[in-house]
Order: sequence, then structure tokens, then C-alpha cells
Amino acid sequence: MSRALTAERGDDTLQSPSVGTWTPALTLGAVVRPGAVIGTLRRVGRVWQLVSPEGAEAQIATVRARGPVMFGDTLYSLGQTELTVGQLGGVAGETPDAAGLVAVRAPMAGTLYRRAAPDQPELAAQGVAVRALTTVALIEVMKTFTPLHAGAEGVIERWLAKDGAGVEAGEVLAWVRPTAS
Repeated sequence: MSRALTAERGDDTLQSPSVGTWTPALTLGAVVRPGAVIGTLRRVGRVWQLVSPEGAEAQIATVRARGPVMFGDTLYSLGQTELTVGQLGGVAGETPDAAGLVAVRAPMAGTLYRRAAPDQPELAAQGVAVRALTTVALIEVMKTFTPLHAGAEGVIERWLAKDGAGVEAGEVLAWVRPTAS
């Protein structure tokens, strides 16, 4: 089950509260609200949802890419803004809704396969309950298949990438709606 940690607040930054592997859930230009899920931190096989601290309400100016972080590393830098979420626009499917969806991102560029074999059912279809370490798809690079994990316990809300599609590192492939803990 995914648990929550609160990100540390710097002057104009949100920082990692621990060591681990960071996966951002927000994109450049999104507006951070207090208590919103901003990403996940994987530590010793457990996935923790990171939530923004009280008083953190600003537009994201920079986003740290997925990867290892140390305590206090900057995850997001925040800018001053008068924009509302509706004014930000952006690419369809790139920004989670206010309910706190968790992004499932491609860890590398390659070909996405949502089935273990062409004649098999999807590993995790839309609407299916998943755990943080559930394999929801495979990414193939040079005939090597890497499992893609859900990253949070919940339900696959929506797939953005089609089976067999080429994907880029960091691209949002699906959204998981976390279950209440």
C-alpha cells in the first residue's frame, strides 16, 4: 500500500523529505496546491506518495526528472503566478486532475506493450485495481523488455498510450487513481 510523505518546503522550492527514486506527477506550468500529490518516492521497495506542504500554492517553474534523489534535493521550483489551472492549458492528458491522480511514466524511450504476448489480455486494463509494484506494461528496447510498474496502489484511471506505440522517456503513459489509505 502506498503511504504519504510531505515534501519539504524551501523558499521557492519543494524538496525531497528522504532519499529514494523520485517520479514527478506534475508538469511544467501546473499549479501546486497544499496537500496535493506531487509525485512518488520509492525507497527500499516501498512507494510513498509525496504531497505538497501547507502554504505551497504556486505555478511550477522547473521539474526534476525521474531518478535518484537525496534528502533536501529540489524536486520542483515554484514561480509567482496569478494563473489559474484553467488558464494553463498544455498537452491533453499531461496534467492530473484535482483528485490527485498518479502518473505512470516511461522510464526510457522504447516501444510500449500492454500485453505479455500478442494473444494475451492486457496486463492492466483501464479500471483494473493495481498495487504499486504491479507490472502494468512492458517497454521494449533492442529486444530487451523492461517491466513498467504502476507506482501507486489504486485503479488504472486512463491509458494515454496505445499498445505497440513508441514512447519517450518521462512521457505519461497512464494515470492511476490512488485508493484511500
